[in-house]
Order: sequence, then structure tokens, then C-alpha cells
Amino acid sequence: MSDAKTVFEDDRIVVRDIWEELPRNDNWPYNHRRSGRYRLIRGRRVNRVYWHHTGGGILRGADGPKATARYCVRDPERGGRGWPGMPYHLFIPYQPETTEDGQLVVYQCQPLDMWTWHTGGKDARGRSRNRYGVGVVCQGRFWSRHRLEEEPLPGQTGWPSAQQMAASEALWQGYLKPTLGLTDAQLSGHFEAGKPTCPGEQLEAWVRHVRG
Repeated sequence: MSDAKTVFEDDRIVVRDIWEELPRNDNWPYNHRRSGRYRLIRGRRVNRVYWHHTGGGILRGADGPKATARYCVRDPERGGRGWPGMPYHLFIPYQPETTEDGQLVVYQCQPLDMWTWHTGGKDARGRSRNRYGVGVVCQGRFWSRHRLEEEPLPGQTGWPSAQQMAASEALWQGYLKPTLGLTDAQLSGHFEAGKPTCPGEQLEAWVRHVRG
């Protein structure tokens, strides 16, 4: 269990900040020779939260977000992205650890004020999704009607776990929506921003259900 600082908790989830523990490029967060930088903007105005899935395998606990961050910062010649750091602000493990009180453990991987590269492009009003958005990622690769030919990865069913779905609901309703001053209408998914397979059918249905 991580000793990271707790930034939020209620009776359902605990959000632990592991930003300082994650891999970054050496000159983070400034002027990476390939990719520019992420930007910390104090009091950043956020108008939307985008749900994603990692599209990859399963590691337990904080090893999951650390592996995702390693892939994102690895040089493209070595099979990575070459980005300044972890693009997602929150990470929900496929099988979250639980506290003694039964709370699900979720990881904060970037300050909410950090402008990262989680979604890309512009919204219907011409605003940068990254500049004004927060990215949440669920660990795993989930079934999509747009990708019928792929089999589930080892250790996965092709669907989010029940704990992931519960943590998603608690994270949105208990932490992100009130902290950022948003409404349910401002919840979204990568499927609405150019990647129809992400975060998969069940999480897409959840996003649409929450929005009513």
C-alpha cells in the first residue's frame, strides 16, 4: 500500500497523490527536445473531464500508473511516446486496492492544474480539450463495437471491473465534480474526441447515463 499523500477520501474511495513518484523526462516539465512541455497553470479553468482506458495490461497498485507513465515518457524509437510525463490526472486500477475501511484506492498522477496531453484536438467551441480538460484513465483494454476482432488481454475480461465502475462513479460525483465546480453535463469520454474505441462500450454507456 502506498504511503503517498491522501488528497481526497470519502466512504467509497481514497485518492492518493503519486505525482512525484512517477517517471518523467529529465528536463520535466520544461522544453523537452521532442515534445515541448506540460504547463502548470494555477487556478486553471476546467470545463470537461474525459474518461479513457489504458489499452494495455494489468499491474497491481501503484505499479499500474508507473508502467503507464514509463510508456508515455519513453523515447518513440524505443516504443514509447516521448512525452514530458504522465498525461492522465487520475488513474483507476483494474483491481483497486482497498483500505481497512473498504475504500477503493485511486491514484492522482498530475495536479488538476496541469495542462497535459490526454485527449487532444478542440471541442465544438474551438477550445483545446487538453488546455481546459482533465483526463481520467481506467487500467485495461475494454470491449468496443468499433473493435470486434480483438480478444481480451490476459487477466482481463474485456470489461471494466465492478470495482472500477464503482470507483469511476465515486471519483466523478465525490471528488472531481465538486472540486472543479462542474455539472454532469461536463462529463465526457475519449470516444467523443476522435477515438471511438476509448474507453470502451461499458464506460461510454456510463458517461451517457450520468449525463442523462
